[in-house]
Amino acid sequence: MGKKRNRIKIQGVVQGVGFRPTVYKYALEHSLVGFVLNSAQGVFIEIEGKEKDLDNFLDKLQKHPPPLSRITTFEVDNIPVAGSERFIIKTSEEGDNLNKEVAVSPDIAICDACAQEISDPQNRRYGYAFTNCTNCGPRFTIIHDRPYDRHLTSMASFTMCKQCTEEYENPLNRRFHAQPNCCADCGPVLTLLGVENCADLEPQEYFIDEIRQGAIAALKGLGGFNIACDPFSASTVARLRRAKNRPEKALALMAPSVEEIRKYCEVSSREEDLLRSAVAPIVLLKKINSVLDHICPDNNYLGFMLPYTPLHQMILAQTGILVMTSANLKDEPIASTDREVEKLLDLEICDFALSHNRDIVRKCDDSIVMVVRDKVMTLRRSRGIVPTEIKITANFEEQQEERSISFGANQKNTFALRKGERIYLSQHIGELIDVRNVDFMLEQVRDFTSFFEVKPQKIKLDAHPGYAVRSVDYRIFGQKAENDKEIEIYHHHAHLLSAMAENNLLGKKVVGIICDGTGYGRDGTVWGCEFLQVGRDWKEFVRRGHLRPFPLPGGDKAARETDRCAFSLLQTAQVEKPVRFMTSRYTVFDRMLEQKINSPLCSSAGRLFDGIASLIGLVDKAGYEAQAAMKLQKEAELFYDKYQFDLRNYPLQVKSANKDHLIIGYSEMLNCIIDDLEDQVPLGEIAFGFHSWFAASLFQTAQLTGEKLFVLSGGVFQNRLLLELLLQLFADSPLQVYLNQTAPTNDGGIALGQSVY
Repeated sequence: MGKKRNRIKIQGVVQGVGFRPTVYKYALEHSLVGFVLNSAQGVFIEIEGKEKDLDNFLDKLQKHPPPLSRITTFEVDNIPVAGSERFIIKTSEEGDNLNKEVAVSPDIAICDACAQEISDPQNRRYGYAFTNCTNCGPRFTIIHDRPYDRHLTSMASFTMCKQCTEEYENPLNRRFHAQPNCCADCGPVLTLLGVENCADLEPQEYFIDEIRQGAIAALKGLGGFNIACDPFSASTVARLRRAKNRPEKALALMAPSVEEIRKYCEVSSREEDLLRSAVAPIVLLKKINSVLDHICPDNNYLGFMLPYTPLHQMILAQTGILVMTSANLKDEPIASTDREVEKLLDLEICDFALSHNRDIVRKCDDSIVMVVRDKVMTLRRSRGIVPTEIKITANFEEQQEERSISFGANQKNTFALRKGERIYLSQHIGELIDVRNVDFMLEQVRDFTSFFEVKPQKIKLDAHPGYAVRSVDYRIFGQKAENDKEIEIYHHHAHLLSAMAENNLLGKKVVGIICDGTGYGRDGTVWGCEFLQVGRDWKEFVRRGHLRPFPLPGGDKAARETDRCAFSLLQTAQVEKPVRFMTSRYTVFDRMLEQKINSPLCSSAGRLFDGIASLIGLVDKAGYEAQAAMKLQKEAELFYDKYQFDLRNYPLQVKSANKDHLIIGYSEMLNCIIDDLEDQVPLGEIAFGFHSWFAASLFQTAQLTGEKLFVLSGGVFQNRLLLELLLQLFADSPLQVYLNQTAPTNDGGIALGQSVY
């Protein structure tokens, strides 16, 4: 049988994940010759041998690529036989630097093999905090440019010792071309900040000892610093809350094992898989007891993650569970440099810091996910996920060559670059109400446009005239591109498109059920509970339905002072108000509504939830975004978990304003709640009754549209109880429903929707 030679081009996440040594191993197994190399366009292979051996090689490589790889294209061409004598791994090529196509791997949690090494006293990496291999370690947060080679990372200044070099150069070693490869003899070292006379102290041991004694300390991770402390010390947690001005908002936790987490939370098999995954995100898990209630007083869930670096693993083995929250001041970016952490030390946010001398090139906060009816929803897309591309499969020629940037929303901001069918959604930026986050966003825009080599021809913005991105100086791209133009997209339309894009629904007739707090509507009012329909041309939408509008006395103040929402709902519905709404404070609101003074109309589901939480006496003044809604959800869930029978059913009021326009009314529901309050019905029962009413109202409205295909999006669907109730209604019907999973359902997914507009 004669010989053949194939040229193979593979694109996707194929560098820094052990692709070349895998190819090398498979080539030797099948007695093939040739070479493999990394280039700016991906992995290239030229391979030669008997036809049957080549077929078996191709079959195995496609079916069993490296576990951490993600192949997007696999092209094979026949070329003339070259008569190679052996199979070799060539060094990476710079390639055409104007056309880099290789995807970059996100940061990867410590693998089992490295975890075993740092725990083995006989291993040369025993106790070494920066142990990594091809299957784990930092990636996106240390790389300056592509391809992913050591000299283009923040490891460039660390020269490998002889033993590390031998590992790095051996194709059969799992550290072959592991760019951050190092050991205690040649790699980064730990340092202490804010500790006097620390030269003779062992940093890791000092950290552990101080934490045990009640200290609050910053700890450098992959994409930034976290602040750690003992979660079981109520006084220490209270001190941290005072320092961060975070009196009630939930704090994230890190545990040494899933077994430890099970002492406090339910953990399904799907949730366990997520905790143990290479992403190692924060997973929202349902509490089974009240031991850690002070960590998340307003909801029934704890956000847990497992150690994702060797340093985390060694520390947690000694301390047990730790609070592990972002190291920053309220609404500012996570700290990633010693200088930034020293500011936190000066402000007494923490007592000291455990740092190291491997620079973080990109800030990247921890990702957050939750599981609802076995569906994994990403609530914050960041470390371990970014910069994984989102590929749009709709084959519309006019969009294939698009180069654009989408600036997302003001809250939970992310931005997105589009390069043809590929969309790169940035890591979590934060709230653009703070100038430091705006600066961080612009810094990352410069970085992404350079790194992914996208010169935007279109600039896509939220239609809200007051958003921070409306004042961006677009010279940040180096120069304005030809035919540069701004495109405005309505907030809820972008929500709809984000869910359609990731579920491959672009071009189909779809109704989006979009529920959130605030978004600028096409009629100039505040939208937030919308039924928007699109068809073949998804750039156009029709508003098929919405919540009955009500005014917000004081505008944005109503999002914080939730009793304003309650008063307005009662006034709009002409429902008799409880006695507590008869004071002089509410007389002022009455006058504002009557004279239409600073009282914009809204159809917001978020403000509806706020109003109900205030009406039943849970929250009149919210300390942070969505606090009122969270407390309402908590009460409803606690009741439902205890009494899953004889549940309250408030009357539905979905009416047709005209043939194609539906309005969800709420006056009868409010009357029932007031009656229940007078009858001293438990607040949890009322809260659950409201959740059930709202889910049923959304579903009935969906039915009345006469359509069959729906998507859900918007921050209100982070409410697990509401989402479970609504998904169950859809499951029991012939209607199809999809939701955001890859992109956040909250405003962190807006940029994706803008990108496909």
